[in-house]
Amino acid sequence: MIPDNNPFRPSFGASPLKLGGRDFEVNSFLYGLYGGVGSMQRVVLISGARGIGKTVLLNEFEDTARSMGWIVLRAYPDAHMVEHLRDSAIPEALAALDYAPRDGRRISGVSVAGIGSIKVDAPPPADTPLPTLISRLRALARAAHAHEAGILLTLDEIQAVDVNQLSELATAVQDLVRDDADIAFASAGLTFGIDALLKHPGTTFMRRAHRLELAPLTDEVVARVLTETAESGGRRFTESALSRAVELVHGYPYLIQLVGALAWTKASIAGTTVMTDKHVTELAPEIVQHMGNQVHAIALKTTTDREHEFLSAMAQCDADQRGAIPIAAIAQRQGKTTKALSMVRRGLIDKELITPARYGALRFVLPYFQDYLLIQTHR
Repeated sequence: MIPDNNPFRPSFGASPLKLGGRDFEVNSFLYGLYGGVGSMQRVVLISGARGIGKTVLLNEFEDTARSMGWIVLRAYPDAHMVEHLRDSAIPEALAALDYAPRDGRRISGVSVAGIGSIKVDAPPPADTPLPTLISRLRALARAAHAHEAGILLTLDEIQAVDVNQLSELATAVQDLVRDDADIAFASAGLTFGIDALLKHPGTTFMRRAHRLELAPLTDEVVARVLTETAESGGRRFTESALSRAVELVHGYPYLIQLVGALAWTKASIAGTTVMTDKHVTELAPEIVQHMGNQVHAIALKTTTDREHEFLSAMAQCDADQRGAIPIAAIAQRQGKTTKALSMVRRGLIDKELITPARYGALRFVLPYFQDYLLIQTHR
């Protein structure tokens, strides 16, 4: 039996068939491209928790730029980011435009995906200076201008980039902006990582970027995306099943795709085109496991031993209906005073793993994090 095509895509970074709740952000970026050189929306920082839809929004920005005929370049947050842009990605883009640099040499071949060797018809004279990222971008900007286009540079997981690499990239983008080139830069990353990175002296230019902090989606948006995605594949939720699915999602974009995909699969196994209460209700244990593997375990790698102990103690405390857990209860479970835990609490808030719920109480930011921590504690 060949399984039917599940329209839900619970993979990080994969663009969903139906995007919901991000109209403001997409329109804001579009206004920046149309606004011309100097528009504040042309340098954008997308921030938020894991799975909140940062990479998907970055993909939307790329699609928006391509629809306007712009050249899109992706930078990757590794030790070779600048080198890859300078020696592979930009030459490949120039080759695609069939552009000859001012020294008369024409790039005539670039390997697939910009990885590997770059073929140049004639070697440069001995006294010709080696190209820099800025000189490469200038050449591409001239070529793009000849085609009535601009350049969009994107960088995901910006918190993981080497600060010196980011500084060189930011300097290059700023240099082209100052010279009225049609260039835009959009990046995305975890809020606490971005905040730490922007404290570095070499990232001053990035501090002036248009900041987009992504929040959870409303229940109405979640219901619409679930419904429209299911219908695009020829299935539907019953009204009660949809209501339960919305509850399971908690406004979290990644969970829209996960809940939808799992419910779709259960309906497929049952041989029905209708996703019912039974299909959705059975998902809770699987969701905790998937979130644990894909989100929570990774988040815990950023914590210290003391922070991990705080989270474990917090998970074992009772929460009210809004998920609020008294700080005093956490301190009591750890055998410490609330004052002694203040620095640990501050660090976890900065890392967006917990947040103040009301005076004297905290709650977990990531859905199902408490469930995951409890499972780890009792193993």
